[in-house]
Amino acid sequence: MARKKLEEMLKAPSARGRFLGTHQAAHMLGLSPTTVKLMVENGELPAWKTAGGHRRIPAEALENLANIHNGVRSAALRQVAAASGPTRVLIAEDDLALQRLYQSKLSTWKLGLQITVVDNGMDALVAIGKLPPDVLLADLAMPRIDGFQMIRTLRMNRDLDGMDIVAITGLDDAEIERRGGLPPGVLLLRKPVPFDQILGLLQGRELRRQMAGAIPEPGSLAP
Repeated sequence: MARKKLEEMLKAPSARGRFLGTHQAAHMLGLSPTTVKLMVENGELPAWKTAGGHRRIPAEALENLANIHNGVRSAALRQVAAASGPTRVLIAEDDLALQRLYQSKLSTWKLGLQITVVDNGMDALVAIGKLPPDVLLADLAMPRIDGFQMIRTLRMNRDLDGMDIVAITGLDDAEIERRGGLPPGVLLLRKPVPFDQILGLLQGRELRRQMAGAIPEPGSLAP
């Protein structure tokens, strides 16, 4: 949707070199204005300020960012082709000690997991755009794009419904609600990280996949 809107805008003769305001950019990208402002302040999006203090963002920079989001959709098709491989787990966590703990714990479970670790929501979206994981373990309080916005973006894409999303956080219920809550179907776990529950989730997913693989195709049963 964001890509389509940008393409329509860029067809105008004077579109190249156009600059958009924060709210326009947020609407086109499906992000909140606050997230766009943070991306500008962190250098994720180039921008300049008017004399009145309003941010102006190049349309071409927004187009590049929209490509990342649309890459998530196209990459979902590759998820089906890779379904027979190892279970892919993407961990989005900005705490270095927790990153190491995740890798150490998950590598001892002998489940043949393919583990990828990123430290912010933007890099998670890029990784998912390349190859969607089977399971996403995500912190909610992260730099760049936080876990809330990342998860909402992913849950808007129905092609990724098969990806399990687990939010693991130290935030309390009131803070989560204040930030807009989580979409339906997202499992919420509390820190310290409950590795026994994560293990159960991964074992259950692997069992379901094995059972699905054992079901014969229609017409393949011997008479």
